[in-house]
Amino acid sequence: MERRSNRPSQSKELICNSDITIHLKENDELYHYKTDEHGNVRTNKRAWSGLNATVILGKVDSIDNDIFIKHGVKVWSCAISTSGRISSIGIPETDVTVTIHK
Repeated sequence: MERRSNRPSQSKELICNSDITIHLKENDELYHYKTDEHGNVRTNKRAWSGLNATVILGKVDSIDNDIFIKHGVKVWSCAISTSGRISSIGIPETDVTVTIHK
């Protein structure tokens, strides 16, 4: 039986009706992670506490500081906890691309 958290996730899914482009700022950083069994990304970077992140389902790379996202790819706006854990996207054991907004 799956145990549900008693606190709601701070992640907000973005609804994209067409292809979108994310323009990275100078201080933004791009990483590739895998979610755990609860759909969390565990970065173990406490220095990121309180920052925001954009999580994209699958592996995506930037080209000239732009990330191109095809229609139908799931994207979330997330918060980073004091332990460096990114709020849950609810999809366990999957590859994601994380942009940290500093």
